[in-house]
Amino acid sequence: MSKGGKREGAGRKKIGIVINTRIEEELLYQIDKNIEGKNRAEKIRNCLRKGLDIRNGEN
Repeated sequence: MSKGGKREGAGRKKIGIVINTRIEEELLYQIDKNIEGKNRAEKIRNCLRKGLDIRNGEN
């Protein structure tokens, strides 16, 4: 549920789409340990971006 004011456009801004998937605990541990971010969701997004950059040849 989004939170925020009653006015149009007020409140939290939605980022992207929701993807429900299961990830192994060891993989999450490695992401938490090695990837920068303020919270787990941001770390996972940064990990995906980094993987795509590497795959596309952008280091």
